[in-house]
Amino acid sequence: MMIKTGEKILEDILSESGADFKPLDTRQGPKFVIDTLEKLDDLINGLGPGRKRANRGMVVLKLAKLSRQKNLEWEEKLNRTYFSCGCVQGKTGICIAMVFGAGFWLFRSQEFSMTGIGLFALWILAGGTLGKWAGLLTDRVLFKKYSAGLVESHS
Repeated sequence: MMIKTGEKILEDILSESGADFKPLDTRQGPKFVIDTLEKLDDLINGLGPGRKRANRGMVVLKLAKLSRQKNLEWEEKLNRTYFSCGCVQGKTGICIAMVFGAGFWLFRSQEFSMTGIGLFALWILAGGTLGKWAGLLTDRVLFKKYSAGLVESHS
């Protein structure tokens, strides 16, 4: 039994009705088309779509030496790391901080006070900030690793 995605179901419905179905690209922001190693170097050195690396946009690979499938595989890796904002890791940091903060509060048996609430809020803020920074750093390192691998596979 094959599980269909929402896009596939819509495609089936529209094809039965005779309509032409073309999936829409929902990503907004700058698109950076890479068809040469020079453009890849620009992306690696931060000259790509916005020097701030906004979390919206798309890298499109069209390297002639790679098959379409390989271009898509590398494209997915680069997009996931280049446009990362660290939100997932920040949320994880907040959750971990909440668990440890609540556990610390319970085992310390501190009475309910404004100081305790303030410390708990600071603990959560620190967890979110550290998680976000860790996510951004990890994704930058992975981007450099993936782009180096892409250069190797293209040469």
